[in-house]
Amino acid sequence: NRLRLEFGGGQRRHQTDPARDLLFVRARGLQERRHRTSALEAAALFEQIVARDPGYAAAFAALARSLGGFSRLGPEIDAGAVLPKLGEAAREAIRLDPLLADSQAALGLLHVRDRQWASAEAAFEQALKIDPSLPSVHIALAQVDRNTGRITESIQALRRVVALHPELDIALLELAVSYEEAHDLS
Repeated sequence: NRLRLEFGGGQRRHQTDPARDLLFVRARGLQERRHRTSALEAAALFEQIVARDPGYAAAFAALARSLGGFSRLGPEIDAGAVLPKLGEAAREAIRLDPLLADSQAALGLLHVRDRQWASAEAAFEQALKIDPSLPSVHIALAQVDRNTGRITESIQALRRVVALHPELDIALLELAVSYEEAHDLS
């Protein structure tokens, strides 16, 4: 696959493993619930998947994204234990498949963790260049805009996400936070 990435125009060949893939889908479902217990269960499943298949970039990226959400889940989460794992998973996802949008998004989360806003923005933009249909990446980019003082851009981006995905509570919440921040600045 490394040669395919370098010389094959980005064409990758993925091996299928129905049991692994079913576990992955289950973990993604848990991840999408955006709840502390579900996030912990999802991360544990992603860790099982990468232990079973250490070449599965999508599982490393999903693991990093799950771990990246922990900081927002509550004070009970041991950030000292979780955040280094986020970095390892994100770097491994990029190493395995830099053309995977989720790998770039995971790298963006790593940069957010380190407050490297320009690098986070570049990684999220690269993820959207690969797959512009990922609302979670649009939301993450809007969060970077807000964290760097570009509140108007954050609001505009989040309005677009809400218009396309009105079912995403997280988009509405982030839009409310951006409006509140805009109000605080005025």
